[in-house]
Amino acid sequence: MANTINVLYLHTDNKKRRMSTLRTWGSTFTIQPGILINVLQLMKAKVISFDKTYISHRICYDKKFEKVYGPHRCGQTVIARTKQMN
Repeated sequence: MANTINVLYLHTDNKKRRMSTLRTWGSTFTIQPGILINVLQLMKAKVISFDKTYISHRICYDKKFEKVYGPHRCGQTVIARTKQMN
């Protein structure tokens, strides 16, 4: 989670944000485990980078969807960037 928050911090509008604000903002994203159809649609216009991120082995309870996730060793990280047109 800390790596995700740091990435979010780097890509905001260069204002100093507190970590609690970024965690609250990041928790508003609706992302569930499985195939992300919206990501597949973005692949036409974006460069997508996939990576494996090692995470905590703890069990996590998602209040929004009322599900328990974990324990997992690693998670999939996806970074979407726009293509540069020359």
